[in-house]
Order: sequence, then C-alpha cells, then structure tokens
Amino acid sequence: MMKQDSMNGGMAMKDGMGMKMMDTNGDGMISKDEFIKHHEMMYDKVKKSSNGMVSVKDMQMMMDEMMKK
Repeated sequence: MMKQDSMNGGMAMKDGMGMKMMDTNGDGMISKDEFIKHHEMMYDKVKKSSNGMVSVKDMQMMMDEMMKK
C-alpha cells in the first residue's frame, strides 16, 4: 500500500489516497485550509507527552495504523 518516495526519502501513499482524504469538498484540489485541517486532525488524534509534544515514534505508529485502513 505504501511505497518509498525516492524524492525525499519519506513514505508516499499509493494512488494518492492521502490526497483524496484531504480533498473534503471533492473538487480535485487541496486548499491550504483543507491541508491544515487534515493535519490538525491527525495531530489531535496522536498520543502526546505531558508537555503536549508528540514523539516521532508515536506519530509514525499513528501513520502506520492509518495505512492499514
């Protein structure tokens, strides 16, 4: 489902599934507002430390879980 993104060394979702999730109004375009809201939603869902920070490990675990769906 995921493939290595050779441009930046990160992971990319196959077939643009992440982009489709961000396109909440279905117009085939992602506005800055849609982009920010999607990532705020992701941040709100992930486990945070007592100081409100998210570890890279916890963020990766959340993203891995999202890829399974």
